[in-house]
Amino acid sequence: MQEIKNEKEKRINGKKILTVVIAVLLFLLTFIGGYFSSYLFRSKANSTAFDIITLMEQVGYIYDPVTGEDRAITQEEIADAIVNVYLDRYSKYFTEEEYKEYQNQGAGKHRGIGVSFYKKHCFVDEIIGNSPAEKAGLRKGDLLVSGKNGEQGQTVEFNTYQQLIDFLDECQNEVTLTYDRNATRYTVKLLKTDYVASYVWYFDSEKELCFTSAGAENPQATVLENTKMQISSDKIAYIKLSSFEGNSAEQMITALEFMKERGRTRLILDLIDNGGGFIDIATKIASCFINNNGARKSAVAIAKGKTGEQVYSTDKNRFYSHIERACVLANEKTASASECLLGVLSHYKDVLKDPSDVILEKNEQGEYRSYGKGIMQSTYKLLSGGALKLTTAKIYWPDGITSIHGVGVTNGTPAEKGQALTVALQKLA
Repeated sequence: MQEIKNEKEKRINGKKILTVVIAVLLFLLTFIGGYFSSYLFRSKANSTAFDIITLMEQVGYIYDPVTGEDRAITQEEIADAIVNVYLDRYSKYFTEEEYKEYQNQGAGKHRGIGVSFYKKHCFVDEIIGNSPAEKAGLRKGDLLVSGKNGEQGQTVEFNTYQQLIDFLDECQNEVTLTYDRNATRYTVKLLKTDYVASYVWYFDSEKELCFTSAGAENPQATVLENTKMQISSDKIAYIKLSSFEGNSAEQMITALEFMKERGRTRLILDLIDNGGGFIDIATKIASCFINNNGARKSAVAIAKGKTGEQVYSTDKNRFYSHIERACVLANEKTASASECLLGVLSHYKDVLKDPSDVILEKNEQGEYRSYGKGIMQSTYKLLSGGALKLTTAKIYWPDGITSIHGVGVTNGTPAEKGQALTVALQKLA
């Protein structure tokens, strides 16, 4: 499984305490060398890597400064320490349970209410499509102030981010949330349940197309009257893509087909807050915007790593020729696979005619740029049932030269925070 996605850095408390243990494990890792990822748990009998798990099971105790007592070192602590202290911040160790959840989320399968938060505050940062939170009407920017677990639960005030997270973790089924929006207080009741995420939203001057389902089923396209977004031009369509996961490619194709049927010829593609996803999905979505003189296979991204170079190409030409011009919206959380798509659009110029048609929102530092993640991770399953996600290659745009890693996309039209859509609508009018 290969992924190009922005991951928040994970650190464990007390990592310095594990230094001695890590040193022993690093000796084994050094011995394994360049063959580590290739032979990782391939054979229990012959794999040196298996010795690491054996060592994890046998290592003794450490002094815990929090409790003041000796306690056993867990496998998870050792693996996390190796990954987080000695590898890059995108590498990660998954327990068996975490790996199953990771796989489910990559396939679009979630459980919960469908909200996430940024920088450890109680403002909603993301509402996952087709989730209970979206269906209940929660929006990005809402401030969660209190909650009640079930009918008989006590009301919990969210004075800190940790109180909010602990509350949501403890809730099993029915959740009542109180939130503030534009100085008005609302209360909503919703169920914590299984659902399959949707990733694409379409709007034009009259219609909305969204993807919804009842229960844990693949979302289906639903056409509604547009009462949410003001688009005056009958030439413009707006499509929001939130992630390169699940069936996002199929949803994007459905939305582009709908745009074609509606006779819209100018596209606003919104990649704001899109942290990336999987390369195979990115190539399929990219194929919708590449003509390349009618070529079936066109380079989308080039991965250069220790084992050589690999070109990720489109599997067919899906080019939507009705798109005469496009603007793409991006911000500081537009990352990885999203930045690859920006590279595709900028390189082939089949729908993105000019670099100024990339609209970049200002970040808190006053910069106009995307995130700047141009590396790929590969995930290796372990005999324990868990997995290791390791950085395996640097990603280049189709020209094989351009890498935005650590820099981001900076060439475009600047926009104030929250104003990218307005700028794009003016450009395409």
